[in-house]
Amino acid sequence: MGCGYSSSFVVAEQQPPPAKPITLTISANSKHPLETRIVQVSDLLIFAISFLHLWVINRTQRWKVILSLKCLIHFQIQHVITRLSCMDSTT
Repeated sequence: MGCGYSSSFVVAEQQPPPAKPITLTISANSKHPLETRIVQVSDLLIFAISFLHLWVINRTQRWKVILSLKCLIHFQIQHVITRLSCMDSTT
């Protein structure tokens, strides 16, 4: 019983740490905060334009918009993860 408890405790302890170092690395290693801000804004604009484009095209079929939005969000998350891993590897 002690082993089962300790293994679940170890797993719970291992999950939170990766999230914090990423945020700290970004804030600590961003030498050009303005460039980072511009990249974030451009990503947001691309996302918004893509969504509006889909919304206008599929006015009659909203379910397609929802599915497309899910794909867009997934793509954005992958894009951010890739960018973060690149930023992390360059330091």
